Amino acid sequence: MNGTHGLVEVMSRARRVFDADALARILRFLGFSRTDDGGFKGKGGDFSDVYFTFFGMASLMALADEPPRCLGEVFWRRVSEDLAGFDLGHLRAVAGLLALYPGGYSHVKHGSVTDGVAEFAAADGGFHHSGRGAERSTPYGMYLACEICVDLGIEMEFKEDPEVVLEGCGVSNIATRAAAALVVLAHVGRSGSPLARETIRMLNGLSARDGGFYAFSGAPVPDMLSTSSAIHALALAGCPVSNAREHMGFVESVWDEVSGGFSESAASDAGPDCEHTFHALLALGHLGPVE
Repeated sequence: MNGTHGLVEVMSRARRVFDADALARILRFLGFSRTDDGGFKGKGGDFSDVYFTFFGMASLMALADEPPRCLGEVFWRRVSEDLAGFDLGHLRAVAGLLALYPGGYSHVKHGSVTDGVAEFAAADGGFHHSGRGAERSTPYGMYLACEICVDLGIEMEFKEDPEVVLEGCGVSNIATRAAAALVVLAHVGRSGSPLARETIRMLNGLSARDGGFYAFSGAPVPDMLSTSSAIHALALAGCPVSNAREHMGFVESVWDEVSGGFSESAASDAGPDCEHTFHALLALGHLGPVE
């Protein structure tokens, strides 16, 4: 588990999949998504959003020939003002951005991020992704805490055995939940444990015959987040998918050639955004060119 730098390294392999025109379209989409303060637009309008900025900046880092321009002082000042109210997902975005620009920023210190993470420690010894002082952890919360620690260069210390915590909070047959649990198990060297094997079985059971992964059993169509999360987790666990061509076909199906961005699914009306573009690049980076 190599945090944001590891993700960007995998995503950079997606360059081999695109021709020059497609790559230019994706980079143009990412460029149009930036705001005056250097951040990236969220779903709510033209203002920068730290969550989408992480996805956009990592995508640019993976595809651009030169490092993208830094985030502006205004962006970081606003992040500093909002930091106390961030959930673990947004704290992970901040840690990822600090990892991409290791020089740091005067407005946001590593210690303020780790202090924020501590607030999401759960009573069972793990972490919850959004609930402060929760009784039970969530696999996603434990995954986010691990990623933050890697990005900030500090050792992840669970108060209880993370495998026991994951068993207690339940790894249900939901793709993103199972994928998060599998990444945590890989992080602590438990990819071969009974829980990991069962989680791998569940994830493979959500793979669609024609490509992509369903969010849960019975979901009408595969989606990009579930697909990327599953492919990434299985790769980290040493169990890469076998039907790479079909999965690449799914990713291609959610690409908007006009805008250059990727969307959630073929059935989505939301349109492309930086988050799903990030996940498309991550999936393609793992899948690679198929001969």
